[in-house]
Amino acid sequence: MAFSCVRLATLSASVLAIFSIASPMFAADPASTSTSPTSISSTSSFPAAAELVAAASKEPSLTPQAASAGHDGKRFFIDDGSGNRLTFSGVIQFRYQATIRNAPAPIPSDPDLADQDPKDFTHGFSNRRVRLGAQGTIQKDTTYRIEIDFAGGPANLIDSAITHNLGKGLSIRAGQFKLPFLREEIISHTVQLATDRSLVNTVFTLDISPAISLDWKNDTYRASFSFNDGGGVNNTYYDNPREADWALTGRIERAITGPWSQSEQFTSWIGDPFSLYLGAAGHAQQGGDTGSITGATNDVDFYGFTGDVMLKGNGWNAFAAVVGRTSQISSGDVSDYGLLLQIGAFVAEQHELFARYALIVPDTDRSTDDAFHEVIFGHNYYISPKSHVAKLTTEVVWFPGDQAGSASLIKENANRGFLNSDEPNEVTLRIQLQAVF
Repeated sequence: MAFSCVRLATLSASVLAIFSIASPMFAADPASTSTSPTSISSTSSFPAAAELVAAASKEPSLTPQAASAGHDGKRFFIDDGSGNRLTFSGVIQFRYQATIRNAPAPIPSDPDLADQDPKDFTHGFSNRRVRLGAQGTIQKDTTYRIEIDFAGGPANLIDSAITHNLGKGLSIRAGQFKLPFLREEIISHTVQLATDRSLVNTVFTLDISPAISLDWKNDTYRASFSFNDGGGVNNTYYDNPREADWALTGRIERAITGPWSQSEQFTSWIGDPFSLYLGAAGHAQQGGDTGSITGATNDVDFYGFTGDVMLKGNGWNAFAAVVGRTSQISSGDVSDYGLLLQIGAFVAEQHELFARYALIVPDTDRSTDDAFHEVIFGHNYYISPKSHVAKLTTEVVWFPGDQAGSASLIKENANRGFLNSDEPNEVTLRIQLQAVF
């Protein structure tokens, strides 16, 4: 309605202006006709037209703006010109994996196959991620984001959040999103060095949860504090027993040097300046004291902490993180720990080498408490220079430990290239092609 009103006002003014310009041509005295050119948009010769346009311009919502659509260099967009903008995004990660291991004996449901020999070589193709997203702005101060994953079966909602800018670097966010805990988890899957995050992240991540978050940042510090349903609880109703009675997550970071934009990915392009970032986070949640559809929420209490440092500059990068978690289980309290070390460097404009080491140390009170290691060596070929939009990653993953000795924490995870094994030294080759739009 507002846009129609301003169109009507402008059209009326134009008609009046045209009439005022044309009328002297039909005057009895030709000498009274001005010889100076007059713009068709001018309203000075007819006061009513000027007043009409001025009245419309006083109301911001009635001011015409130029709508646009296209590609802004990153994403496709639609913009109405008045602060409302919608962009579309997506990612495809298609990979080949081949694993060599000492496979455990199969447990088939058919007794006739009970003597089948285990197969130590497993390989094949898979779609790791096939995601579509939409994000946009409403009247400049409110943004929204939705992301859906179609890989592996029915569509699954990943993110759905609304953020409102409160001013002075402060904003409030509500919806379902990643909790502000592990830095490796927060950094997008599209800009990781390896094809996937580490096993440390798999064991200790809080992942996604329905939450309310208060976020703040300036050029040096940024912080996020979240009240949520607990780690790893997504797409659930409020009476789900997996939801915590209460859960709080907080994270603070400092940019020693470098802009925050450099901290959003591990890679540092050749020519990038030196950047250094520090981060720390904590989490606490309790359950078992409020109702659920099964009677009560799960009686699970745990507390976690993490600290990390990121260094990068002129084609090289390094990252280190430690994480710990204390949980209450049937045998009492247990404390588990993890360590992650990662480096990368360009050897040519489009070729990056990287290595990663992950260590998981279960509590000695667990039934299986052997430390577990993950080692990765890999190569990224950036098909589009200085961009992750098209990337080919090749890596070899080595698990030197015995999974059975760490089974209390380490579970089979095909996405991470790790399958159950009776012996140490499982090795996986992963090749992944990525397209981001």
